[in-house]
Amino acid sequence: MEYLLPFEREAAAKGKQEGLEQGVEQGRQRGQAELIERLLRKRFGALPDTVQQRLAKANTGQLSAWADAVLDANSLDDILSAPATPQRDA
Repeated sequence: MEYLLPFEREAAAKGKQEGLEQGVEQGRQRGQAELIERLLRKRFGALPDTVQQRLAKANTGQLSAWADAVLDANSLDDILSAPATPQRDA
């Protein structure tokens, strides 16, 4: 095993932690998008490809807004026009 200087170990640990946090956030985002897609299909039937693409690319703030809008909206357009909520720090 190669010897690492203290600052190298610290940098490696920091990079590993940041990568882990990023992976957790991506997993959370993916799960939220999948749940919203499921709710939209249940309520409105088959979804256009453009809606599926928007779900896949949305950030957590936008996904949260869409999740809230699912309960009150009368159409997909009502949901997709909901303004994004501020993203919270992880």
